[in-house]
Amino acid sequence: MERKIKIALIQYEIGADWGVNISKAGALLEKAKEYGADLAVLPEMFMCPYDLQAFPKFAEKIPDGRTCGKLQGWSRELSLHLVGGSIPEEDDEGRIFNTATLWDGQGNLLATHRKVHLFDVDLPGGVSFQESKVFAPGEKMTVVDVLGLRLGLAVCYDVRFPELFRLMALAGAEVVALPG
Repeated sequence: MERKIKIALIQYEIGADWGVNISKAGALLEKAKEYGADLAVLPEMFMCPYDLQAFPKFAEKIPDGRTCGKLQGWSRELSLHLVGGSIPEEDDEGRIFNTATLWDGQGNLLATHRKVHLFDVDLPGGVSFQESKVFAPGEKMTVVDVLGLRLGLAVCYDVRFPELFRLMALAGAEVVALPG
């Protein structure tokens, strides 16, 4: 059976001001809907700088945080399925995860995916970036039914680990959304 789904992949310059980032995302989601998108995918950490020191400052609960409130509102108001990029999620134990969310066109949270594979690099005399100093790793793969297909969710560096995607395929995933 042939299915046609129009997907909008959204990218923009992200700064340190949550409100500015949210305004940019909202405007681009409106444009995506105008172009007929059924599903839109926001970038990884679409609401804050990709900076280890920033993540704890911007961390919030899912689904009760202010960013999830925006994601829920956009998906409902635009009747748009939405991969909410990722946000720094703080759990009840105070751990922080790099978490992607998936919302249906009525504003319901369908799934979350906590980034499983954290990016740690420490090159002698060069770059050092240790996500594991801030983030806890997720522990599961995520596949969900949406828009008549099985959608896998992953985040950025997860892409470097094919076993995660093999497991998604075995779970029936037909496409994967991977904010990065």
